[in-house]
Amino acid sequence: MRSILPIVLLICIAACTEKQKAKPANAKIPMVLEGKHVDVTSLSKKRADLFENLYEELLSKSQELQILDANIKALGQLQSQAADSFAQYDSRNRAYYKFAEGANGTVSDSAIKRKIRTILQSSLKEYNASVASHRELDSLINRKNTTVHDMYVLLKVVKTLPSMEFYQKERLPGTGEKESLKARMDSLLQQLDTMTVIPKP
Repeated sequence: MRSILPIVLLICIAACTEKQKAKPANAKIPMVLEGKHVDVTSLSKKRADLFENLYEELLSKSQELQILDANIKALGQLQSQAADSFAQYDSRNRAYYKFAEGANGTVSDSAIKRKIRTILQSSLKEYNASVASHRELDSLINRKNTTVHDMYVLLKVVKTLPSMEFYQKERLPGTGEKESLKARMDSLLQQLDTMTVIPKP
């Protein structure tokens, strides 16, 4: 029984020491706030603002965030490719109708001019109906893209704010220097006040 007691005590002491050493990951002051350089060039172009630098430091240490960041960028590229494909197709069609209308403007016979306009308007109406689903999808995708952007900014705030708040608590400077400066200023002002008294005649 006596030999077991010291072992139990040692285990308890080791566990307590380990708990004190193990701080949560978000309870560390980021290197960016310590004024140290963080190499994030492999992840993305380094930006000058503190908010983005804090997030990029977290990004460099989290595989989960790196995967999410890569997915968001890939989604943006896919959206651009899908939009470009239809935009080029739509641009050619619209250019055709525009030039055809322009050519119709050179027609001198008013009856033929009306006939051409009717034909073109009918065809354009059919074309617009045929691509309506594309335009609806484009509109929906643009709205969703805006939501993805907004949610990503929210994520950055949620991830970086705990570090910033921890820094605020841990690195708040004392008021000693300012109190000392104030005392010296008070003393100097008193000296100036004394020395600027106009003597009575």
